Amino acid sequence: MRSLFFVMLWCEILSEVPMAAMGFTEDPQEKLTKTFSLAPFHSLEIRGEVEFELIVGPKPLVTVETSRALFDQLTVSNWWGAATLAIESGLRGPREQGTVKMTIALPSLEELTVSDHCSGRGMWPGKEGTIRILDNSTVDMDLEGTDFTVDTSWKTQVILKGHTTKLRTTLRHQSFVDTQKLTVEEASIALDENSTFESGPVDRGSGTVRHQSRVSLEKAEGWEELVLKEDSVKEIRGAAAQ
Repeated sequence: MRSLFFVMLWCEILSEVPMAAMGFTEDPQEKLTKTFSLAPFHSLEIRGEVEFELIVGPKPLVTVETSRALFDQLTVSNWWGAATLAIESGLRGPREQGTVKMTIALPSLEELTVSDHCSGRGMWPGKEGTIRILDNSTVDMDLEGTDFTVDTSWKTQVILKGHTTKLRTTLRHQSFVDTQKLTVEEASIALDENSTFESGPVDRGSGTVRHQSRVSLEKAEGWEELVLKEDSVKEIRGAAAQ
């Protein structure tokens, strides 16, 4: 009886104490912003459903804005000069809703790989580099430099602007690259598997277009070394306008 009396008394005391709602302090949809300072790196991989902006800055800083739940799925690492920013989209459940936004400030960069439904834009930090865009990703990038290599595959969409001395572009698996606002002195292209390349001002261009791919040129001059194979198509926009 005495034990029962103390149990009843304790329950009555608890009923008088106000209790906070469970999960209020750790709402999975709460928006958080965090800035990561990384050691210098030469290559960067951005993977997953991330919206990013690349800007030029004095040192590597990554500012991430997303929900509390998605922070649990976030990877920010730098291993011997190879940095990774990723959201593992395959692990996302009903709690992990919303978007992951990143602003990436860098003084320089040699290689960038974007994949797995990622989208981004910005200014390339440097005069040359290699850009790989894969797996249904989209990129809108300003280039100002001397030598760039762009490699795309699996239904990617890329827009390039600015100026470069040399541009080497490889497109595969229904990729689309628009360089109408990019001035290039020497361009080399390789298209395959129903891909599309739209060229802007080019002094000298060459390459191979294969397997029902399409190349759209501002003018025919300078592209005498362009080879078309397997039902591929070359269009001259200036001629169509006339």
